[in-house]
Amino acid sequence: MVSPHPVHASRWAKVAFIGYPVAEGTGTVVAFRGSAVAVNSQTKNQAGAWAFIKFYLLQGYDGQGFPVIKEQFDQVLEAAMKEDYIGTENGGSERNPKEHYNDGSGDIFVYAATPEDVDIIRKLVDSAENRFEPHSEIQNIINEEAEAYFTGQVDLERTTEKIQNRVTLLLQE
Repeated sequence: MVSPHPVHASRWAKVAFIGYPVAEGTGTVVAFRGSAVAVNSQTKNQAGAWAFIKFYLLQGYDGQGFPVIKEQFDQVLEAAMKEDYIGTENGGSERNPKEHYNDGSGDIFVYAATPEDVDIIRKLVDSAENRFEPHSEIQNIINEEAEAYFTGQVDLERTTEKIQNRVTLLLQE
């Protein structure tokens, strides 16, 4: 039997946020989930199109990732800190996990976030300086160098060094 391992704030001491490679070195980026939206400059009803985009952004959050509207973002973080309880057979109640994962070595039950967890997430989001856009040349570099690592030809340190060097050169060109 696998025992549950609740995730606690102390777990964050083991977490490192590694920046995404950018021309200046590394940085935090934001990726947009779903469809990108824009208004065609030739549209006859610019005001209506922008009103639709505003509605879409305000109402379109589907529960995946973080919402782009601050009020919704704050609501999601507040909800993440609320404990969920379920009834037990003897009439009591017990904490109910918000999420459940299996990492191959055991079950991981994720319970309500602590204020410290939320502060860490806020700081990470606040530090975002760039928007993620897929870059096929960078992905190809990663794939090429990772293949040598996964076949045991190169160690992890050398692999990451080679990826960083090649991506830096590419971004400087």
